[in-house]
Amino acid sequence: MGWDANLTVNVDGHDIDIPNCDWNYTHNLNHAIVAALGNPDVGTYWVKNLGGRWWDLINNKKAGECIHVFDTVIKEFTENKELYIQYEPDNGWGDLETLTKELEGMRNAANKYPSAIWRVYG
Repeated sequence: MGWDANLTVNVDGHDIDIPNCDWNYTHNLNHAIVAALGNPDVGTYWVKNLGGRWWDLINNKKAGECIHVFDTVIKEFTENKELYIQYEPDNGWGDLETLTKELEGMRNAANKYPSAIWRVYG
């Protein structure tokens, strides 16, 4: 099980998926993302009561308004990997390196299509 995310645009009242703008990842590292967003050293936000549903921060929002979420997590995972390695599951389904690549792809798409809307299911 995991989460699925895609960027959509609205055409005549219908959500249309933007080609090549869909991602998915295992739920195994959701708490790593929440921890990165909730790290008080990060500064601008303090994530409370999300459980593992980090995507509630971006779901149904414009992509350009969510870039800071990706920037924060990517920076945390890159600069403070030792804090988050503990979240990697023993079963090997998911790791910080591949999750970071997924989040970088999402951030890049958000930069390219800032008015598109995130749709995330998990």
